[in-house]
Amino acid sequence: MRRDNDVKSVLTAKVSHAFTLIRERFTTSPRRVAAFGLVAVAGASALLHTSAATAEPSSLNTAKAAQVVTATKAASPAKSAAAKATEKSAAAKATTAPKTAAKVKPTAGYNQTQMNNAALIVKAGKDLGISEKGQIIAVATAMQESNLYNLASHVVPESLKYAHQGTGADYDSVGLFQQRYTTGWGTVKEIMNPSESAKKFYRALQRVPGWQNMAVTVAAQTVQGSAFPDAYAKHQGNATAVVKAVNSVK
Repeated sequence: MRRDNDVKSVLTAKVSHAFTLIRERFTTSPRRVAAFGLVAVAGASALLHTSAATAEPSSLNTAKAAQVVTATKAASPAKSAAAKATEKSAAAKATTAPKTAAKVKPTAGYNQTQMNNAALIVKAGKDLGISEKGQIIAVATAMQESNLYNLASHVVPESLKYAHQGTGADYDSVGLFQQRYTTGWGTVKEIMNPSESAKKFYRALQRVPGWQNMAVTVAAQTVQGSAFPDAYAKHQGNATAVVKAVNSVK
């Protein structure tokens, strides 16, 4: 606004000076007086036109500035709402995200891979409502059968297609419990899955009358039908330590 006033003042001064010169030269006769009047009118018109032209961009700029301010105010709540929605979504994900299960530390001389498999066996038992003794029976069985490794077998080529931690060659037995798909334990895919394999063992154990009161080795042998019925007994101590270690992890 100050710039517009300065321009107008300069133009007014110039026109006034021009009028003074013209008056001095043109007022000596009536004809010149008429000419002076025309020049004055033209000068005034020019002054008004220039002032209007100068002021117009300022008015436009003011209007545009007002539009920008209005648009900014209108957009701000939307952006704020979007930001709040994003924060709320992130908070919800953080709240509902499942916690990562803590790893069980190696126990009784078993490494992390073996402990992870033991943890899967224990969890499968819990899912089926099996007591800690039943879990000890299952872990002791897997210790004897596979040393707590999920074993495939070259005798069963299909087993090599699934995740495994070594190979065995005891007939067509595979998995943690060395179960045989040919004797009704399930498909090769199922018994190569540690959790599924463990659940199959537990279901078979539940069908044994009075297994809760049996010695660990007797219960295990009843389910497995091993050629070495007393082989499971030596694992009872380690199996107990491992199961308790797994169950102590929250």
